[in-house]
Amino acid sequence: MKRIKLDAEYEYYALWDLEEAEYLEGSDLPLTQSLVDRLSKWQADYDATLDLEEPYNTGFKTIEARKAFEQEGLEIAEQIQSELGDGYEIYYRNERVKIGMKV
Repeated sequence: MKRIKLDAEYEYYALWDLEEAEYLEGSDLPLTQSLVDRLSKWQADYDATLDLEEPYNTGFKTIEARKAFEQEGLEIAEQIQSELGDGYEIYYRNERVKIGMKV
């Protein structure tokens, strides 16, 4: 069984192969293009919170924006699990994804 972790990282791919200890692009997995695009946008939204000129300004501007980002990440993880099926274990952050989870 292949284990994949989803977790946003600045300027890296959001997917991590836990077996091979390497980053994955969405296109490395048999995912629909719409999910790959959704994953790319989610990662880009996270990268947009990085402020290299003023690092103390890095992060989401509101708690609501952070919560919305986290919820979107969980929904993406659930969709990844749904598309990849039983041959994969998907983790969001460090928790195994079960369809219908809450952040």
